[in-house]
Amino acid sequence: MSVAPSSASSPPSPISRAQPRPPALRALRPAVVATAACLALSACTAHMDMTIRSQGSYDVALEMRDTSGTVFPKGKAPDCSTYSDPTALGVPEGTTVKATPITGDDGIGCQVSISGVKVPQASQAEPNTICQVKTKDSDGYEAVQLGFGAIKEKKVNKPMAGHFAKQGTAPTRYLREVRVENAGEYKVGDEQTVAAFADVKKVDVTGTSKGKGFAGVMKRYGFRGGPGGHGAHFHRAPGSVGQCATPSRVFKGLKLPGHMGCDTVTVRNLEVVRVDEDQNLILVKGAVPGGKNGIVRVRMA
Repeated sequence: MSVAPSSASSPPSPISRAQPRPPALRALRPAVVATAACLALSACTAHMDMTIRSQGSYDVALEMRDTSGTVFPKGKAPDCSTYSDPTALGVPEGTTVKATPITGDDGIGCQVSISGVKVPQASQAEPNTICQVKTKDSDGYEAVQLGFGAIKEKKVNKPMAGHFAKQGTAPTRYLREVRVENAGEYKVGDEQTVAAFADVKKVDVTGTSKGKGFAGVMKRYGFRGGPGGHGAHFHRAPGSVGQCATPSRVFKGLKLPGHMGCDTVTVRNLEVVRVDEDQNLILVKGAVPGGKNGIVRVRMA
């Protein structure tokens, strides 16, 4: 993940891979199945809240109510023992599970509380290494080159091997350039970590979107398409794309079928949930462009 600061006075930030978010609440599979069965009935409701703690854990509160008496029979207290068994739910050790019956005019049911679920630890991200410093005197502008990802020397081609040898740094798999205001403050070989984002509240994330292959105009651009009946001669075609005698050509940039995805996309103003300096990770809230293990650029918003 290539990380660039928004202002030149801020230090260049580390590069690392975009880590996939923690898996869904597998511990609540039986409860979710019961919830789905409950929701299949018109008179059943379910509500779930999830709270992420700063200590690297999260709590879950699930409330299910049945007014039809199908899932929880009327006239007696609901049996919530199934939802209070940690073994049945498959929750990890050290997790507290409580299930209490609830009653009221809006139905009877169970309230399940699961607290202290540990957030799965992602693989530790490597810090960025400054591989080159560019100044106005030598290159005409101020910037630093960040390297990320280990690579075997035998897999580095000769031009890149000469570049790393000239700078006196170990080869890296990825290189990204970050503009700064005063490149003289940095030295080749220094490491940059996520510590630069310790006090940052919002970030912009840039990455390559997922490739979707060849797509038509309806999927690629959201065209309405033609009539769907049997009498129509075109259904998903783009329609007319050119002019008659004047100017008698198709303009460049017209929306036509073609390769979809694999574009550079920037998602702005994502909230920084937590900065884990021990693992060199930045946890953000919201969508991150690209697939799992993609390389992204993060900069201060």
